[in-house]
Amino acid sequence: MRKPFLILGVGALALTLVLLAGCGKDKNLTPYSNLIYDGPYPPNQTIDVLPAYSHLQYFTFHIELEDPNLSILPDQDAWTIDRCTGPVTIVDPGGHILAPLPAISQLIPAVANSRSATRYSIDLVSKTWLETNAQGFVGTTDEATITLTLVFQTHRNRDGLQRNFPVTWSYTMKDVT
Repeated sequence: MRKPFLILGVGALALTLVLLAGCGKDKNLTPYSNLIYDGPYPPNQTIDVLPAYSHLQYFTFHIELEDPNLSILPDQDAWTIDRCTGPVTIVDPGGHILAPLPAISQLIPAVANSRSATRYSIDLVSKTWLETNAQGFVGTTDEATITLTLVFQTHRNRDGLQRNFPVTWSYTMKDVT
């Protein structure tokens, strides 16, 4: 007669432990997304001053999902890259550049979603600026190094979590011909 009570007691204890410990966790029922900065594309750039034309640089991001199988709401998984700001530093040993490049300040409002990596363009230099301020490179082998110290300001669409990505990237300017 004691044996059924013992089995029942052990079963009740096991059930209590399972209920207290849980059979699993529900953290994956609302997966989080994280924005990852991949870098510039292409990683290096040389700007030719002749012929002069405007130049862009792409910066790539992708979204990492905690559980891609539960990601059914792309807008909630998405992040928005709000803006990009930062100063421009020029090292021109030959003194060919006549005026500094303006600081970068661009509103991007672009959405990165979980389906693929996304590239965002930043205006590096305009054709007018090159024609007016960089023609001293023509006919020389000199070059200048331009460094951007940028901050991409972003937020996650689901909860408004803000995140900044500091980026330092350099390119060269010269007469390639």
